[in-house]
Order: sequence, then structure tokens, then C-alpha cells
Amino acid sequence: MLKILSPLIFIPILLTACGDDHSDSAKETPPRVNAIASLIQITEENSQPKSLKVETTSTDDTQPIYSYTQLIDLNNDNVSQNYQLTYNFKTDHDYSLIVYFDALKNKPSKMQLWIETKIPELSDVFSCGDEQEPSCDNISLEIDHKTGNSKVIFNQAKIYNYDKNTLILSGSILGQLQKNPTIVKIPTSGLYNATYRISDQNQDIPMTHPNFKFFSFTNHNIQGFATSKSIHENLLYIITINDNVKEVWYTPSMSIYPLSIWNSESKTNLQKISYNPINLTVDFNQFKLSNDGYPDLYLNGMVGP
Repeated sequence: MLKILSPLIFIPILLTACGDDHSDSAKETPPRVNAIASLIQITEENSQPKSLKVETTSTDDTQPIYSYTQLIDLNNDNVSQNYQLTYNFKTDHDYSLIVYFDALKNKPSKMQLWIETKIPELSDVFSCGDEQEPSCDNISLEIDHKTGNSKVIFNQAKIYNYDKNTLILSGSILGQLQKNPTIVKIPTSGLYNATYRISDQNQDIPMTHPNFKFFSFTNHNIQGFATSKSIHENLLYIITINDNVKEVWYTPSMSIYPLSIWNSESKTNLQKISYNPINLTVDFNQFKLSNDGYPDLYLNGMVGP
């Protein structure tokens, strides 16, 4: 009799266990998304306030609507780190709010509000923290550097365009990342040999600056590396997304082609370049760059920190 009842005894236990599993899964935290929530109001001179209230989300990590960027500067062997927050959203126009700050302050060092209209001539940019308005007042920041989430609070903050017209901002805007941002570790500086060749010249010319000095780490998957901030100084600029090289820009140190910039053709030639996300090096093998009206340029060798 006991042998017959044994299976019946276990049936309620199994049903209870299944029910518990279902209950636990229902309580799981939903996956994070890239998100913006704006409660900003803007007021132009002698005008009524206009609401920029909007909530928007995205799961496309290659073109995030909200970005948390860590900016590393190794120039002159002095390491400095700053941050950039970017909020892209749309109401009546396309808006891009960019906030720059350092880790020691809870207010922006610089801020820009780009307004793109359907009529390009009416597009505009308002800013503070520049020559026109050196200080960004009445703006405070709340940042979680672990998650990259942020909140910018405006209390009748004034920003200005090139013609000295004023916008007054009030309210707030929040940004949320899809994943925690990159934990930045810059490898020790190395020695690299890289050359370039112009297609109509039969010689390989050494790069004068094959080491990256400027780094940007955006969210969890987008990186930018530059050897200089000036096109006068043999600038090489590389963007990677999800550990794949997406863009390469190069200005050779040549008086024959002053201030000319070559760049990579989209989605072509990729087998000629490789990126190592551990040591942040990029290896070129006859990697072709183009520039309208100029001969092609080819990169060879390795560059890195």
C-alpha cells in the first residue's frame, strides 16, 4: 500500500515547487534599457515657457540615446579624467544636451544644448562654460558612476547662443544606461612602429605619433582613441564599437597635403585591421584610407597607448 501511495505523496510537492519557481521569475527585475526622462522647460526672451517633457527608451547600444563617457587625457604625461553626459531626445525638434564635468564637482564645467530643426538655417546651439559665458550657474548634477545613471537639475539656468540670445532652463533630465559603464584600465605606454604610404609615392613614412594620448570610453561598448587633438600634429583617431573598429581618421604630417584628412570607407577593408580590447592596440595591414580629390593612403604597423 505504501508503494502505491508514494507517487501520490510527491505530486503536491512538485506542483508547489513549480508554483514557487513561477512566482520567483515573476518577481525578477526587468532588463535595463537605455532611457531618458526629460522634465525640462525652456524659456526664450520675452516668450512663454516651452515644455520638453518626454520619456524615451532604446536597446540599440551602437547608437545610444543616453551616453556616459569617461574622458582620459595622457598628454604631457599628466593623467586627467573628466566626464561627458549626452542626452538625445525629440519633441518639437531634435535636441542634444551635452554636459561636461570633472569628478570633483557636482556642476558642469561646460554645457551645450543643440537644437536641430527641419530647416537647417534655424538650427542653433546654446551653451555655458565657454568664452561667451564662462560659468554654468544654477545647474547641479547627481551621478552614479557605478551604473552610469545621472540626473541634471536646472534652476533658472541661463545659456546663450552665438548672438547672445538667452535660453532659461528649469526642471530636470534623467539618463539610464542599459549596462554598467566600462571600468577603465589604461595599459602601460608601449613602443609602436607604424607607417603610412601615399599611393602615388613609393615610400613608407613613419608616423611621428603612434601612441594614443586621448581616450574616450562611452557606456559599456564604445571607445575612441586619438594621438592628438590637432590636425596639425599627425592626428590618428579611431572609434571602436563592441570591440570592432568602425571609423579611422588620419592626418599625415606632410606639407604636400596640409590640413587634409583621410578616413576609412564604411564596412570595407575591415580584414586589414584588428583591435585588441585588452591592451587597446590596433594593428594595420595595408589598411586603406580615402580622401576625395587625393590619392589613397595606406596604414601599416601597430598603434596603442
